[in-house]
Amino acid sequence: MQQPDGVSIIIPTQQGADRILSTLDSISNQVFPDSLIEVIVIPNGPDDGTYRLVDAWKKRSGELAVVLTPPQPAGVSAARNTGLALATRQYITFLDDDDTFEPCYLERLYRYSEPNVVILGQLTEYSGSYEKLVTGENTVSRMRHRIGKASAPIYQFPWALGLNACKLIPAHIATSISYPDSLRSGEDVVYMSQLLKFSLTIRCAPSGDKCSYQRLLRQTSVSRQHESFDFSVRQRLDVVSHLISTIDALDSQDQKMAVQSLIYSQLKPAILYMQSKASNSEFEELQEMLTINNLTSRKE
Repeated sequence: MQQPDGVSIIIPTQQGADRILSTLDSISNQVFPDSLIEVIVIPNGPDDGTYRLVDAWKKRSGELAVVLTPPQPAGVSAARNTGLALATRQYITFLDDDDTFEPCYLERLYRYSEPNVVILGQLTEYSGSYEKLVTGENTVSRMRHRIGKASAPIYQFPWALGLNACKLIPAHIATSISYPDSLRSGEDVVYMSQLLKFSLTIRCAPSGDKCSYQRLLRQTSVSRQHESFDFSVRQRLDVVSHLISTIDALDSQDQKMAVQSLIYSQLKPAILYMQSKASNSEFEELQEMLTINNLTSRKE
């Protein structure tokens, strides 16, 4: 069935009372028509008042279509999967509860949308607060530079699949895959890697003023955890195991090589940790993990 025009924005939030309103207000301030926006907020984990705040915002949100789910157990993957199941619009994008959209963000992505194209937008990063701009290139700006102005098969740029932010994805594709709810980190890489199953191209929305996804880099963010055997090795190998399963579902060698590059990006911090910081007991645990996951003797 054909989805209605517009964009579904999926926002999982966990104890977000101190930040969620700024996130939601950035949607209210879009130049993109309210009638083309669907906001889906999924509170998960202990309620710190977030549900009440979002419910009050919903009542004053005008023409915006707002779906606020009942609080569910903690888990960002399960929350995003709930959002995917509820989405009704033609395209889907994701927004974290501590990030914001600049006013022209949605309009710019939607203007260049097509049914089998993933649109990659601009990313601006801030450290600690929105007053502390992180200057210089970031992962997305480097990828946008490499992709350039032309469309290309998505398998040519697997690094663009490394995070949820800055993408507009056709809903008929986005809702046919899901986030693995057993992972404690890296679930976004696994979800996005599944886009390689489809004949998709990727295109950059042209740069413009007030068109960025604004990403707040907090010290408590999952992606900014300190090096440890748990985060750098255990969790990375869990992601690798899921990515290997993705490879098994792919047909072309180009697609498989794209996932292999994502696997390497997960193995790199594990290798660096084991080379510089691992104890004897951690080496023994690593050997056991590799055996259990059948990673030591796996053949192509």
